[in-house]
This record gives sequence, C-alpha cells and structure tokens, in this order.
Amino acid sequence: MFKQLFAAMNEVLEEIASQYASASQEKRQELDEKLAVLRSMSDVCIEEWLDFEEKISKLNPLKMASPSTLYVPVTNDMMFPLQEASRTHYERGQGYFELMMYRHAIGEMEQVLSMQPDFLPARLFLGLSCLHEGQLNDAYRHFQLITSVAEEPSIKAISFNAMGCIHAQKANAEQAQQFFSMAEQLDPSLKEPITDIDLNLPQKVLYNSGLIQ
Repeated sequence: MFKQLFAAMNEVLEEIASQYASASQEKRQELDEKLAVLRSMSDVCIEEWLDFEEKISKLNPLKMASPSTLYVPVTNDMMFPLQEASRTHYERGQGYFELMMYRHAIGEMEQVLSMQPDFLPARLFLGLSCLHEGQLNDAYRHFQLITSVAEEPSIKAISFNAMGCIHAQKANAEQAQQFFSMAEQLDPSLKEPITDIDLNLPQKVLYNSGLIQ
C-alpha cells in the first residue's frame, strides 16, 4: 500500500520536475499547486509516522521498565527531568532529524529548549540541525554552550568536531584542526568531520552514555 502511494507521488514529482524549467507562468502555477499537494501529503505521512512511532515506543518493554521521567545530568549536583510536554517535541525532533528534515527538527528542539533550556541532548540536535541547514553562527553558539557545561566526553567531542567543521567552512583551517584534535582526544572514534559520519551518531552516543533512555 505504502509503496504504491509513494510510487504515485514520485511519478507526479518527476513529471513536475521534467516540465517546470520550460513551463509558462500559468503552467508553473499549476505545477506549484500540484507540488503543494504532494508536500501536504508528505507532511501528513510524516506526522502519522511520528505519532505511530511515539505510541509504539510506549509499548517497548525496555521503555516500560524505565522511569516515567528522563533524567539528564547538567552539573554534578543537579539532575534535570525531561517534562512530558518537552518529551513530545523532543521525540518529534528526533524523528525529523533522522529523516534529514532539519528545519522541522530545529522547530521542535527550539520548543524543548524554550521550556527546558538546560536539556543538553535537545541543544545538541538543535546545533547539528542548524549546521546541516547552513546556519553556522547559530550552530556554533549552541556547540559553544554545550562544551562549556557538558560533562559527558562524547557529547563534548561531537560539539568540538562540529565547531571544527564550522571553522573549516569559514576557511579557518588552523582553528578547524585544533577543534578536530580536541574532539579526537575526547573520543578517538571521531576521526572524521561530523558532516561525513553517521547521522545517527548523536542518538547512539546519548543512549550509550545513559543520558537518554
């Protein structure tokens, strides 16, 4: 069923792409309307998938055995609970990130941080999403904040690595190499720039470190 639906959507999209460049103004308006319909259908599919993923995760035996609130160490003497309202936005943001829909991920993670600004996993995903969207200054600001407060070496390593990528994109080769070296010292597995490694790495690091469950 899903293959047939997406096959039809892809067929229409290919038709639009083949006609768009040479289309008249009137024809382009018609093609834009078709494209808007496709985008709306895509958004509905994603929202339904995220809703289903959220429901099925609640039935996961491992998650059923975990605490009802998610605790993330912010300092040595403070544990920060992820509130239920924040959790919904955070899980949606993770879903968008995995689908490489970074603009949508940014919106969800910003919602989390508006309620809980010290929740570092959300800030990490927000910084990475900004990086992929080319919002380098915003991304750098988030990674700087993370490295100033995070205690988990792997999270700091990802942030230093990403900061190196930003310096590299700005042609600051010396600073880029310094940050890459700092990242590798904290986590030797980070031998490549963050843009060239597994996009699921932040998720794996957060799970392996026990910062998320």
